[in-house]
Amino acid sequence: MMAECWDVTCVRSSRVDQNLSSDLLSIINNFVESIEEIPPQIKVKAIIINSMECSCPPADISWLRRAYATAFICVLDLSASHNPNYRLLCFDSGANMVGYDSSSVFNTLRQSVLFTSSDFALTTDVIPSSTYTCPYCGLQDLTELQLYFHSPAYHINWPNSVKVGQSGCPICFKDHYPEPLQVHIHDHHGPHAHSIRPDRNITQLYSFSLVICRHPHTGKYLLCQEFANQGFWCPGGAVDAGESLSAAAVRETLEEAGVHVSLRGLLGIEHHPMGQASHSRNHLVKIRVVFFAEPSQEGLLQLPKSSPDFESAGACWCTMEEIESQIKLRGGEPKKWCRYLENGGTIYPLELLIERPC
Repeated sequence: MMAECWDVTCVRSSRVDQNLSSDLLSIINNFVESIEEIPPQIKVKAIIINSMECSCPPADISWLRRAYATAFICVLDLSASHNPNYRLLCFDSGANMVGYDSSSVFNTLRQSVLFTSSDFALTTDVIPSSTYTCPYCGLQDLTELQLYFHSPAYHINWPNSVKVGQSGCPICFKDHYPEPLQVHIHDHHGPHAHSIRPDRNITQLYSFSLVICRHPHTGKYLLCQEFANQGFWCPGGAVDAGESLSAAAVRETLEEAGVHVSLRGLLGIEHHPMGQASHSRNHLVKIRVVFFAEPSQEGLLQLPKSSPDFESAGACWCTMEEIESQIKLRGGEPKKWCRYLENGGTIYPLELLIERPC
């Protein structure tokens, strides 16, 4: 009865073959009682590959992706939290998620596969109920809100350089390029439909925080698996309105990497005139503060993030050797700053950065 209700197939990596129906395992049976009602019309299939010690063969994932083009494929493997190459290999083979714990898998299934999270109860009445087809995988009959959550969870690793579909955005039919489709849907549809940013022909200063987080016991560095298959990168991002640089550093690390950190010092302050934005008339200037951090007491108990969403595809603890030559990186910053710390570079006191409240 649970299988009929959930329509979820769970597979052991050691027994992935042509007879998937004979290998139905439900690692999430213990969660079913938490959901009182699942709409019977929702029949979205997910495949959970229960792997150990990064043992799931990539060929099995590739076969499943070819056989189930619209399925949400998740590799569940705790040891992947310390194996960045395995994460990338799983995604390159067709996985949508590499999860470290069943709770992350469950939460992702509720929000982005079964659409039973509280987000839908709060916003379904104010967002149109017309249905659309996902231009990435062809999954049909998705409402605007469902497509908003489906797109990053299923396709966060899709390269920005690959054009999706032929008619622009599936919701508004606008040609959104060069803005990536993921960004367009996130900023102009779903819950953000009424917060579109107008073009302004002005110079804007953007403030960013970058975090170099080193584990005090293992010496490993916390890196995020970036969207659009760009590789790994340091956690960080733009400062929100009214937010301090240090608060943004802690928030972005938690959002992108799933680990709460304590800031220990400053590594650098960068200023960069960026010229005119590619899809607006704005002239941009960027200032970025690079922080050194370690996991807080709470963070030492947390696994890195493994649920894919708009912020990142996940995160991982990486050795210096992996950062130097063994994993794909979005750019040179992880090598630069991790190498700087490994060579005994100066960590400046946080007091050098004077932050005043609004």
